[in-house]
Amino acid sequence: MLKNGHVHATTPIEALGKSVEDFWTWAYGDLFENRNRSVFAEYIVASELGVAELRRLEWNAYDLEYKQHCIEV
Repeated sequence: MLKNGHVHATTPIEALGKSVEDFWTWAYGDLFENRNRSVFAEYIVASELGVAELRRLEWNAYDLEYKQHCIEV
């Protein structure tokens, strides 16, 4: 749906009569589920380092880049 930029929670998924928030809640509603914990941990670290505005890349060689350092969370 989105390659660059930001998507808002209220963005409609018109074919379903739902919103992006509906999907996010369904798919990722429990931040402590095994599949979501690592992504949530990356977000916490990115927030603390001030780099959370950069998009996360799935299956990248490293999780975060900070001051030209590659970080694996």
